[in-house]
Amino acid sequence: MRFLNFPDGETQVRGEIVFEDTFFDKFSVKCGAPGVWGRKGKISLIFDESGKGMRALVGGGERAKFSGPTLREVTAEFVRTCRAHSCSRLSLEFYNDGKGQKFSRAASSAAAEGALAGAYRFDKYLENSDKAPPLESFALIGGDEEGLERGRIIGEAESYAKDLCNEPGNVVNPLTFAFVATKLSARLGLDCSISDEREIAEAGMNALWCVGKGSATPPRLVHLVYRPQGPVRKRIAIVGKGVTFDSGGLCIKTREGIKTMKHDKSGACIMMGVMKAAAELKLPIEVNGIAGLVENMPDGGAYRPDDIIRAMNGKTIEVLNTDAEGRLTLADVLTLASKLEPDAIIDVATLTGTAKAALGSYTAALLCEDDDLSAALSASAAIAGERLHRFEMDDERLRNGLKGIHADLRQSSPDGGGTIIGGMFLREFVDPSIPWAHIDIAATAWYDKNFGVYSTGSSAYSLRTLVEYLSSL
Repeated sequence: MRFLNFPDGETQVRGEIVFEDTFFDKFSVKCGAPGVWGRKGKISLIFDESGKGMRALVGGGERAKFSGPTLREVTAEFVRTCRAHSCSRLSLEFYNDGKGQKFSRAASSAAAEGALAGAYRFDKYLENSDKAPPLESFALIGGDEEGLERGRIIGEAESYAKDLCNEPGNVVNPLTFAFVATKLSARLGLDCSISDEREIAEAGMNALWCVGKGSATPPRLVHLVYRPQGPVRKRIAIVGKGVTFDSGGLCIKTREGIKTMKHDKSGACIMMGVMKAAAELKLPIEVNGIAGLVENMPDGGAYRPDDIIRAMNGKTIEVLNTDAEGRLTLADVLTLASKLEPDAIIDVATLTGTAKAALGSYTAALLCEDDDLSAALSASAAIAGERLHRFEMDDERLRNGLKGIHADLRQSSPDGGGTIIGGMFLREFVDPSIPWAHIDIAATAWYDKNFGVYSTGSSAYSLRTLVEYLSSL
């Protein structure tokens, strides 16, 4: 599809962003109070007299509070509504109040991201009659060309990550995920190394290997590297949790709890999308994307409660619950990332169910002891329209609950604080001299309904934040 800052040929629907305080001379009598039409996210379609086209009033909410994240959200709703009416050539502009307003580079990027988010639908396995028409073109009147192109790259990276994550476990497993990574690296010119189960074991990555050994499909380790042309400002490692399907292992999940476990690979899929965006944006930094890929299954070779595992960094771990596999999968990968001596490590994982209990379904947990890194990620999240809440990891009594009885560590603490404990456990495998942040997206990784920039299925939550952060370096 094409992103433009002027209409390209025939536009099927012209959208105009209006605010709660906007007055419509033409429609005020017919349509009632202007404030109703300007409510944030409200899309009102008005057919023209010929019946061949439509005009859309796109509610922007309060004018004083209008921002890039708001534009991203209302653009997504606008595009989703128009696609439901089989319209695929759209334009959007501010309500014509005579000021000739234009969109900044950042706002144009947000609008393009929103357009692709609103157009997204995972319909690969549907009959053709059930598929929505593709979005052919989107014109942002008064938009910035560079901003539109940047938004297209980020939006397509998000769609790529969503597609990969929405694939079921019988399609994407550790082997096929690794194959997808080799294809992506070849297309983008990334360095790519894939470690098989033998190489994982020989490297001493026993925590990763133990989680994966209960499956007929062996584990894999993917390491992608984007290197810019010219001087390298920074080296950043993005680590993703890659449990392609999580049955819970021998501590098997309930029938309800197991249903959405294809999304337990969300962190790894987001890592792939970030690598795609970094390469296409030609960022002046080196980005290492790493994921340990496993299926957590309960066969006769599966790891057990009470097992003691020696991780790559030499620490021993007493297994209490085979359904707390994410932290084991990440432990060795974080040790590997530390060996690269990057300027920062950020991991993304669907780690703890307690994140939803603490924060609800629309905010991800941020665990980070480095104030500068935490502030940078929070600022990037605000621009990206994603919510992060920072938790402190300074409670030593809580930390003491991780001490094992027969090993250095155990997976969890009897004192509660599951999301914080998850971060504290992971911290044991990161070089303390390297700034590190853990983003727990367990509550935000997928949704069962369409709203704003999110559609049913994978959300790729935190991808925009990470790309914004990398772009700021």
